[in-house]
Amino acid sequence: MAPPPGTPSAQQGSRGGWTATRRDVHRLLSTGVVHVLVVLAGTRAMSIIQQIVLVRLVSQDDMGGIIYSMRIVQLLALVAGLGMTTAVLKFCSEPIDAAPIRRRYRTALACTVPAGVAVAAVFAAVVLATNGLGGGAGLVGPMLLLAVYLSVYAIRGLGAAYLQARKQIKKASKITFLVQVGVLIVTVGTVLAVGVWGYYVGITVGAVVGAGLFLHVTRGAIVGQKADWTQAGRMINMGFFSILANFTGIANATVSVMLVKWLSGSMSEVAVFGIASYVVILVRMLPQSLRLTALPYLSGLLLDRQRLQARIGELIRKQLPVMLAIVAAIGAGGYWLMPLVLGRAYRACYLPTMIMLTGTLIWATVFPYGLLMVICNRVRLNFLIGVLQLAASVIMAILLIPRFGALGAAVAMAISMAVVVLPKWYFARQTLARIPLASQAAGDAGSGIDPEGGTPPSGTDR
Repeated sequence: MAPPPGTPSAQQGSRGGWTATRRDVHRLLSTGVVHVLVVLAGTRAMSIIQQIVLVRLVSQDDMGGIIYSMRIVQLLALVAGLGMTTAVLKFCSEPIDAAPIRRRYRTALACTVPAGVAVAAVFAAVVLATNGLGGGAGLVGPMLLLAVYLSVYAIRGLGAAYLQARKQIKKASKITFLVQVGVLIVTVGTVLAVGVWGYYVGITVGAVVGAGLFLHVTRGAIVGQKADWTQAGRMINMGFFSILANFTGIANATVSVMLVKWLSGSMSEVAVFGIASYVVILVRMLPQSLRLTALPYLSGLLLDRQRLQARIGELIRKQLPVMLAIVAAIGAGGYWLMPLVLGRAYRACYLPTMIMLTGTLIWATVFPYGLLMVICNRVRLNFLIGVLQLAASVIMAILLIPRFGALGAAVAMAISMAVVVLPKWYFARQTLARIPLASQAAGDAGSGIDPEGGTPPSGTDR
């Protein structure tokens, strides 16, 4: 039985709960997660404002074309980056001297820049050969402009990842926020001036300026440094499988958009599904902010299974109630708010949005396990789970889109997110079992044992 209010034990429990809450808040503030969350909320809000302005200024078919082209380019941007963003987060956050850390960042840039140019050139050639990848002649010109965006986009991501890995999370967030403000202003201004072409001009200029700004801020880690090609293989190896894992996730959304266009033949249906997807992306900003801040800190717990497991469990417990409250609020007011803000033509976005948000809540229960796979260098498992998710999404989309259009695509996405829960949970338990307890850490490190059966995962160079 709980002690009556006012008794010493009850007061002690109350003080203990308040102390725990203050400790949690202090930890969040010190790691930068709150700062990142606020900045991400701001950038997402500006992105939503941008979408609202676009749907009011361009036709629904033009909006569908924007979503179609950007999904493809964002997928290719992942390939152009060679997965080096994750590699920088991992290898530049290790507790070693500053000089090799800077060389690793320089190595990532040396690999990424030529890869981005090569992918952009191939993309431009394919766009010309396929009439805008099947989107129509009207998308050829905009997609060729987006090839420039594609060639520089990964550089901005590398700079932000390096600052985050070096615990300069607030600086990375502020720069990202400023770039997003600039993109919003330029994009809206050019759309008002020249129409739908202004969108492509605005985001391309924003990518170039953002890349230049991050190169300037991180110049101290670049100037005078030579690429460490002995580390390049490790970084590319991890980056490659990180690409594959992230590729399947982004490909899930991209393929869904392309299937909506090909199977329904309607850019308006693409617009409905795309706007619903943007709302889902907004809700997922909490897991994204946790990922940006948690990865470097969780990497430092790889020799202490109990603390690592506790932190991962904490991530799950504390993000779910917040996400559930957000989804409930959207469910309560979205049906009236969406047509009010976006226009009556977008009332159909409500049901696809709620279906995908349901899948997102299910996915969020195992989201931190993906981080565990990354820091334990088991990105191959993330990739295989991503393939399973993509396969489920494509199969369900082919079955449902011809009959239900955007609604069918949303159901396919929700099912694919639910499919990965059990595999991620199983492999996470398996991975945690390989990590030594704190009492075993010294002996394990001396024996060269790590979760993958190699040398110690952090603090040394493999």
